[in-house]
Amino acid sequence: MLSVLSQAARIALICVLFHLTVSLIAQEIQHPPYGTDMTLQERSRGILGSPFLFDDFKKGILIDNKGQEYQNIELNYDALNHVMLSKKSEEVVMELNRYFYVKAVIDGEEYRNISPLGLPGYAMVIYDGEKIKCFERMESSQRPIKQKALSQETASTQIINTHKYLLWHNDEITEVKKRGKDFYHIFTKTRVKNYIKEKSIKLKDDADFARFLAHFESTL
Repeated sequence: MLSVLSQAARIALICVLFHLTVSLIAQEIQHPPYGTDMTLQERSRGILGSPFLFDDFKKGILIDNKGQEYQNIELNYDALNHVMLSKKSEEVVMELNRYFYVKAVIDGEEYRNISPLGLPGYAMVIYDGEKIKCFERMESSQRPIKQKALSQETASTQIINTHKYLLWHNDEITEVKKRGKDFYHIFTKTRVKNYIKEKSIKLKDDADFARFLAHFESTL
């Protein structure tokens, strides 16, 4: 009787260990499930320059709209098409479903899907309050290349990249230049100038800028 129980216990233990092993392997090789595959060559055909936020793909965390996290995903952002990309191989990337993935964390910075705020794509979070939010957003545009200026025979357009700061307030999103006068209409000129002078705030510095926004949000 004991030998039968021991054998049953051994079988049960083996089954548990097997399922744990399979589960760990599944987590290790997990990939985002929703998106469209495309080769890097297809994305760059006929274009001079790059609309990617990073020179190389970087490992990060992807969060979907149900709160599930996908760890160690190689990510990059395409600012021309306003989509987050996941690298599946040296040649193939997945264009992630913009309606399913709400956040990405790369190099410790959070990139938020700002489509619900009125603009397509993702932007880095500078300040995230209840009444005020601020993001840094990379934007890419295409400019035709004149024939005499062609550096590559296959290129017909050139990528131009810019970075903009976007302020969300009263359900509207507007561009700001990180200057005191950009906030006079919200907080009044006198209060903004006095606070910047009193606290020696440098709005060009992201940490000071976030402190500035946090202070004035507390007064709304």
